[in-house]
Amino acid sequence: MSKEYWNDRETKTIDKINELLNELPDFVSRYETFISDTTSVLTRKNYIFDLTIFFDYVAKELDIMVMDITPDILSSLSVDFLSDYSRFLNISDRNGKARKSASSSKSRRLSSVRSLYNYLYITDQIPQNQMTKVRSPKLDEQEIIALESDESSILLNTILSGEKADSTQAAKYNNIQQFRDIVIFSVLLNTGIRVSELVGLDISDIDFRNRSLRVIRKGHSEYTTLFYNEDLSKLLEDYIFYRKSIPDVKDENALFLSSRKQRISVRTVEVLVKKYSERAGLLKHITPHKLRSTYGTALYRATGDIQLTADAMGHKSIETTSRRYVNRGQDQRRKAAEAVNIGLE
Repeated sequence: MSKEYWNDRETKTIDKINELLNELPDFVSRYETFISDTTSVLTRKNYIFDLTIFFDYVAKELDIMVMDITPDILSSLSVDFLSDYSRFLNISDRNGKARKSASSSKSRRLSSVRSLYNYLYITDQIPQNQMTKVRSPKLDEQEIIALESDESSILLNTILSGEKADSTQAAKYNNIQQFRDIVIFSVLLNTGIRVSELVGLDISDIDFRNRSLRVIRKGHSEYTTLFYNEDLSKLLEDYIFYRKSIPDVKDENALFLSSRKQRISVRTVEVLVKKYSERAGLLKHITPHKLRSTYGTALYRATGDIQLTADAMGHKSIETTSRRYVNRGQDQRRKAAEAVNIGLE
């Protein structure tokens, strides 16, 4: 996996952080530096983005400029004011349409404000931390969304069936794209790889002798090995033969290329997943992360080993694995449905 890719990705994220910080008071920059040793650059970007929403709200409510907000002003905000902000987060505005925010999004945005207040308090910039008195939202119990085996087959068959092309050249293009897409989806479904890890793969990251992929996992700077099965190995062998034959590529190391012959992006993969899942007629809302969930759920069902599943998914906490991939509630409801048969025999 190209460290150059990850370094470039991190540089772009840092540039975005600096862009956001330029619109915020100086003490927020000092806060970002303070948490840099204990957080990833992506986490810090999310925190700062969340804080821009908070500062915009404070400035509007107090009728002042964002850059005029000081630690003293934040300290003076009452618990009622901060609770009103919490209620404000219940509704998000997307493309001019108001919609109820997910409790997880609201919780994260409040957590970002709490982190800033905590920093200001422990560094003696404010005499009190009012955010400790603001109640956290109750998180909705999310049902784990993962594809069943037949749904995965439908999805893959949908990619293989493709679309009718209007010309020989278009047909050739479609076949090339289909081949790449079927490999992308097969890797996502059979390794538990994250989409950011998938797009960062280089050709040299495939070890056919050990049937494994070399990736840099989330939050780590060192390589990790992901193993895959024999069927995927054969598919990858065919794909590599094809991939190395593509002329005039802009990134000769990248495993997966876009139509412009450069490394494929996370956004492109997200669009592909949306396109094919809709075409397949799947009722579930499918994203690249849901394909990762499919692998994690299937692995736990097959082994019953939570520690093994946590290790394979790259989780530091077994609790994370249990929450995301151990679908006990759904499994119990399925058993209940099979146990009752009234008047159908």
